[in-house]
Amino acid sequence: MALGPNIKHTATPRRTRTPCTSKRDDTTTAMTTTPPPAAESVRTRRRTPPFSSSTLSSFLPLLLLSLLAPSSAFLRPSPVPPTHRPFTPSPLEAMSLRVTSANILAPIFKRLDNNGTRESSFEDKYLSRHTRIIDKLVGETLDGKDKQALPDVLCVQEFWVQGPSFRQLYTQRLCEERGYKLVEVERTNQRGDGVACFVSSRVELVDSRPILFLDCGDRVGLLCRVRVKDEDEEGREGEEKEQCDVLVVNTHLLFPHNPYSSRIRLREVQKILGFIDKYKHGKQGGREGGREGGRGECY
Repeated sequence: MALGPNIKHTATPRRTRTPCTSKRDDTTTAMTTTPPPAAESVRTRRRTPPFSSSTLSSFLPLLLLSLLAPSSAFLRPSPVPPTHRPFTPSPLEAMSLRVTSANILAPIFKRLDNNGTRESSFEDKYLSRHTRIIDKLVGETLDGKDKQALPDVLCVQEFWVQGPSFRQLYTQRLCEERGYKLVEVERTNQRGDGVACFVSSRVELVDSRPILFLDCGDRVGLLCRVRVKDEDEEGREGEEKEQCDVLVVNTHLLFPHNPYSSRIRLREVQKILGFIDKYKHGKQGGREGGREGGRGECY
């Protein structure tokens, strides 16, 4: 490399690193670092003293208890045994009410042939048929088990109110011979039939109310309030027996001729429930409402 006429290029000598020498001796020590020796992980174990007779005697009861009892017994308290109280039945459980319901098919609706001939035109036929129906409902005699199985309330639908011979048959067989009380409601618009309730002398007929739906089917209902008494209870002198009032409703809903009839049937049931609610609160006449009687219309 040309620097000029009077300038000479001189090479600078390379500096070399000289080892460090100690003043005490001529030995050369290298600049190396040696790691310290790895510390040994020595696990110190605690010395347990040998078992003595006193130590064993103190742990022996706890050891035996842990072997005999389950582990959960130390975590849970011992359950307290329940106290058994004597069962005392309610007075209502000793009472019974037998209710029978039947659709007897009024003679004015029973067809004998395809020409539309009705059974109501033949007195001997419908009297014979309904005699058999009465025998099925209350039995032929009053002896033995038949007397015990008599219904307390007999609910009948399609009761031919306008048939004199028909009504006489039922009043004679049930009211005169069996001691029933007859309560009946005729359908609106002079349909000829209705619903009826025969109440036995074993229970008390407190009140009865007709329920008029006033709908397209001219359907009606009958509410009977009966009082049931405990016959098995022997009350003391001056004390009355246990008793309970029961509401029994007898009705014949509209026949489901078409899908729309199902809606009418639901509406009729709703009217019955509304009538019962008003009767319980004294809004449908009678002794609770402050007036005797009442048509019992239900809109």
